[in-house]
Parts: sequence; structure tokens; C-alpha cells
Amino acid sequence: MEQEKKIQVPNIIERVDLLRFVISILIVCFILLSGCSEEEIKTIEQSILLDSDISLDAVFHTEELNEQQAISLYNTDTGYGILQFKKQDNGWEYQQALSARHEESEHPLSTNFVYKDNYSVAIGEIFDPEISKVTVEYNNNERVATIIEVDKRMFWYFVFKQGGEDILKSHISGYTADGELIYQNN
Repeated sequence: MEQEKKIQVPNIIERVDLLRFVISILIVCFILLSGCSEEEIKTIEQSILLDSDISLDAVFHTEELNEQQAISLYNTDTGYGILQFKKQDNGWEYQQALSARHEESEHPLSTNFVYKDNYSVAIGEIFDPEISKVTVEYNNNERVATIIEVDKRMFWYFVFKQGGEDILKSHISGYTADGELIYQNN
């Protein structure tokens, strides 16, 4: 008598369980590998903390100007300034800080300019509490600047969507709530 050889074939339920197990292992491996290879995207706040010497508590406003550039405005005991950022593959990269000293002036507001290749910023501090509106006139267009109150100090800023030194020709005006002009630069 010849012995019969039996070949064991797993039933359909065992095959499905094995397939689920293999797929689960592949998914876990994929998740682990993709997590390892991906760098963390750095936020503007992380860039301030890690790359600049400005305290995050001093920053009172942050604005993305476009997909590639952003600014943060900051306040210090002796002045104020602008932090500049550029978008990189791994997130926002701190570029530089520019600051202005707080100096009492006979003028009701101060004005400083920061200009880059493709954007510019006019920024200042308001010393006269009656000023409630600041306008910027450039190339025969008048725009209203943003005013922000921080720790009982008033700051204003305006972002030009173009760069260059031509913004130095801007006319800055300060008005009361009643619309009375109380300051205008040259």
C-alpha cells in the first residue's frame, strides 16, 4: 500500500487573516518611514525663538506678505522694529531685524522705512493720542495705515506691495477722529 501524501492547503479564512496581517505590517512600516524622512516645518514663531535674539513676548503683530515673505513687528523698552522672514522648503527662515529707537519728538508721529526688492514697509510710533488715523500717499494713491496699540503705546505701519527706495517719497499724514489733519511730512 502506498502512503498517500496530504498537502495542507490553508482555508480561505486563514488566507484573509494572513493578508490583513501583511497589509497592516506594510502600513505601519510606511507610516514609520515617512515620519522619519519628513522634516518639521518651522513656523514664524519657532523661527523667532530659535534664530533671532528678539523675545516672542515682544512681538505684537505678524503678517505674511505673500507666499514667500513675512514680517513681524516688535516692541522694546527703547524702540520698535521689524523682523523679516523668507519661506524655505523647511518653513520660515529668519532673515534680519531692523529697529528704530524711541525718541520723543516735536512731531506727533515718527516714520521709518524698510525696503526690499519686492515689498517695503513704512512704520512709526504715534506720540499724539489725538491721532486716530494715519494715511500713506504714494504715486497719487492714498491708503490707510494699520494702527496697533501695545502696552499704552501706539504704532502704525503700512506695507507697500513693491520694493525700492522710491517709497521714501511717500507722504505720511495723521488725523484726529474728526478728520482734522494734525501732521503731514514733506
